[in-house]
Amino acid sequence: MLTDLRYALRVLRKSPGFVLIAVLTLGIGIGSNTTVFSLVNSWLIHPVDFPEPDSLVTLWETDAKKGWINDVAPANFFDWRARSAMFEHIAAWNVTDFDLSGVDEPERIHGAEVTANFFDALRVHPALGRGFSPKEDEPGSGRVVLLSYGLWQRRFASDPRVLGKNLTLGGEKFTVIGVMPREFHFTLIGRAEMWTPLALTEKQRAARDQHWLQTVARMKPGVSPQQAAASLASVMTQLESQYPDTNTNEGIRLRTLSEEIGRHTGSNAILISFGVVACVLLIACANVANLMLARATGRQREVAVRLAIGAGRAQLMRQFLIENVLVFLIAAALGVTLAFWGVDWIESSIPYENKGYLPHYAVLHVDLATLAYTLAIAVFTGILFGLTPALAGSKLDLNTALKEGSRGSGGRAGQRMRKTLVAAEVALAVVVLVASGLLIRSFVLAVNIDTGFDRHNVITARLRLPESRYSKPSDFAGFYTRALDRVRSIPGVESAAESRYIPFGGESAGVEFLVDGQPEPRPGEVPSASYTAVTPAYFQTLKIPLIQGRFVSGQDGPGSPKIVVVSDVLANRYWPGANPLGKRIRLGRKSTENLTVVGVVRQVNETAFISGFEDHPQPQIYVPFAQAPAAEMEIVLRTNASVAALAPSMRSAIREIDKDQPLGRIRTLDQLFTEATKPYVILSQVMGFFALVALFLAAIGIYGVMAYAVSSRTQEFGIRMALGAGRRDVLNLVLGQGLRLVGIGMIAGLAASFAVSRTLRSLLFRITPTDPGTFGVVLSILIAAALLAICIPAWRATRIDPNAALRYE
Repeated sequence: MLTDLRYALRVLRKSPGFVLIAVLTLGIGIGSNTTVFSLVNSWLIHPVDFPEPDSLVTLWETDAKKGWINDVAPANFFDWRARSAMFEHIAAWNVTDFDLSGVDEPERIHGAEVTANFFDALRVHPALGRGFSPKEDEPGSGRVVLLSYGLWQRRFASDPRVLGKNLTLGGEKFTVIGVMPREFHFTLIGRAEMWTPLALTEKQRAARDQHWLQTVARMKPGVSPQQAAASLASVMTQLESQYPDTNTNEGIRLRTLSEEIGRHTGSNAILISFGVVACVLLIACANVANLMLARATGRQREVAVRLAIGAGRAQLMRQFLIENVLVFLIAAALGVTLAFWGVDWIESSIPYENKGYLPHYAVLHVDLATLAYTLAIAVFTGILFGLTPALAGSKLDLNTALKEGSRGSGGRAGQRMRKTLVAAEVALAVVVLVASGLLIRSFVLAVNIDTGFDRHNVITARLRLPESRYSKPSDFAGFYTRALDRVRSIPGVESAAESRYIPFGGESAGVEFLVDGQPEPRPGEVPSASYTAVTPAYFQTLKIPLIQGRFVSGQDGPGSPKIVVVSDVLANRYWPGANPLGKRIRLGRKSTENLTVVGVVRQVNETAFISGFEDHPQPQIYVPFAQAPAAEMEIVLRTNASVAALAPSMRSAIREIDKDQPLGRIRTLDQLFTEATKPYVILSQVMGFFALVALFLAAIGIYGVMAYAVSSRTQEFGIRMALGAGRRDVLNLVLGQGLRLVGIGMIAGLAASFAVSRTLRSLLFRITPTDPGTFGVVLSILIAAALLAICIPAWRATRIDPNAALRYE
């Protein structure tokens, strides 16, 4: 074996051109696969670092009538705990921000309120101190907090004496009881730095019509997800009978924690990318196999001589295989190098805010598992695609080879194999180009969608008032009125407003409503809409167009008639063909208070990024902030100034009102939009790169086969031209042969693409899996590349000198 290896190295050193082309071609294919496998391994195969991750599941409520998947109502959550025996723990959390005050620099810190058994369910314990006790999860108990390792280092200099220290969060005192391990990260919460007990009140525990809890559970040993889901489905059936007003059509959706993280990460897109790079690797392998076939043909005299002096065919086949696998292994080394660059590029492309919601904070490694995968595909593809050239190189007729070896005809079988490989390359290229084209076109449509407002030159900042200092609606209204006056006076601010929720802000709320004068809907069929409270000038600040009526104004105060502004989607859906102005709706199924529609505005469209690419915008309702004050609001400013220039003035303006009130998440709407769309932009870039590589490799494969065919038929072309064939005849002959080959591959590729493209349906926005425009563009590009690849050898064929060709061996 060592002798064969040394001989293989000597042979390869004599063919540096072949080795360079083969290694570069395969290196790109293997590198692409290694890069995407790093994502698959880190984000899909091992996204969970907790003990026994397969027993962890997430639980959601479903609405069978509306097709929604909802957060969990607290009362249903506690019924699941009490009535299902399939779980060790069912825990819940609610993502929130904590306002740290009473320090030199007030800060808003991202975190979560969790049930006391949350960390027990994950089987994670604090690195310092202790976790929550069941008693601390009861209302009125002492307030305690756990810190993240990073916050402990950043704000408390890793001081172990932080245990027992009191922190002021939202105006209340909390005692630090522990610090979580450095590596702890619960992806679904994001970059959390604080956790407090949920401590629901009795009223909150009894609520069934408010869905705001998210849940994670650990199944008992031996319990399957199907058994656990069936158990909870039975509970939901019982609850529907007991509470028809709130639980009609309500069901259960259970996913493993790995599946849920994968859904948030974009598992479908990653797996599709993995399939695409597999096709790219196959194209690269087919190219190299063609090179190896041609090289084996050119070495027929060498093989014949070795056979003549006693070498066995098995020995020769082993020699060829070792040479071929060696080329693949060298390419694998290059592929790993390219993969290091690839994962670094992907990491650097992901915005900081997005990384908190990705497994392992989006850190990717070319680790041992990835290296093992790369080695495996190199050896497997080396043997698979090196087997045919090895057979071709070892199975030949000795007498014929000694007489004709120098001609390098390769035989009809070798030519058929080369043509078959090229047709397969073209078919795979069609699949890659169609998949990439559909996804890229879909993402372009989504990113460039008319959002219904002008996001440019708008700065946003979030505020949440603590209950300890602001307990009444009038307190909220007073603070936000003063805050708006202050920030409006900042130099460079063109207009200012406030809203409970903003587009692409990451948070939203829904409300059920009843239309006055229309039949009472049955339980489970009450319509709903997204809901927010806004101050005057909100629509003008975001430049949301008015279609009918008027905007919210300063006259819409707490003592004025209750009014509402609706989106055109809601108006057209519930008052089709009628004037919606003056119509009345009630917010909530039990409400008796009518709100009068005074305006219709353009629908704000962010559906493409918050609903899994479903193009069904949810209707929108706006109420005056003065008539529905809230403790948490977003400030929106239209200005030409940058965040860096305006942020100090904004913080100063808020501190003039309340020195302990931090201003959180000061960013532009453009930044929020970029964070929402960045995953699709990155995927489009990756798919575009793979498509270009596939197109280039396919074109090179076509060129290689046609160039070899022209070279091997030099004497034939000379005879044809000597007998009177013109250059156009030779050109047409070569073009016809090449286009037939391409046509066969394209037909096979189209058939495969029609089947494969249907798996992309969930990732497509406003186009179908069989979009004729995309297919047409793909075929046009591929035909153009194929014609270029064929025309160069065809042109060379027309330049053949008949006299020289007749003397050609």
